[in-house]
Amino acid sequence: MQLTLTQKNYFGAMSIYELFRKWNSDRLLNLKEISDGQWMIEGLIVWLNGTDRNIQFVCDINGGGCVREFVRISKFSGKDYIENKIIAEFIKDEKGQTLPSVVRSFFPLDKLMNITTYSEIEINPPVQDNMFQVKIPEGIRIID
Repeated sequence: MQLTLTQKNYFGAMSIYELFRKWNSDRLLNLKEISDGQWMIEGLIVWLNGTDRNIQFVCDINGGGCVREFVRISKFSGKDYIENKIIAEFIKDEKGQTLPSVVRSFFPLDKLMNITTYSEIEINPPVQDNMFQVKIPEGIRIID
């Protein structure tokens, strides 16, 4: 399997791009279809302090490739513990774009939970023309 990512979003000490690239080269990445259009990506993160964590992403190909679930699992004393679990719900807007509606974050070890609800989301709202007019300070020359 060849994985090609170009965007750099930072996750811990390395970007997602660098992490997936390493997983792919070290064969630490597992990709499997769990239902029609839903795929799970599993991998291993080795943090700078040497601790290992397994992570799982559930992506919905039919829902625009959105990550619907994320789980980070640590191993303590030979047992697996869920450190963090995030479950996201999405809706489609009138243009058919997939938008987040609710994100639930669970932290079982800390006994914490956070629920974020999104409303009134606008993608590319109308803007005034003057937002695109750049004022060049006097004495500055631009060569195109």
